[in-house]
Amino acid sequence: MATGTESTNILKLYQEEGINIFPYQSRLSPKRLPLILKYGISAPKFSSEGLIKVLKKYLLRQDRTAIILQ
Repeated sequence: MATGTESTNILKLYQEEGINIFPYQSRLSPKRLPLILKYGISAPKFSSEGLIKVLKKYLLRQDRTAIILQ
């Protein structure tokens, strides 16, 4: 939104990439084990890796320069 992107575009991004941003639905998922081992019982529910990958996919060009959202 700070870049001028409409909220509908952000919503569409989460609808299309939600499974990549939020890769599991349970706090007891085996995929979450690395987070628990790293941070302990107060580990975040999700790693930031999924969101970072999605944002790079949408905000970086092949030559690694930023895309300005309209």
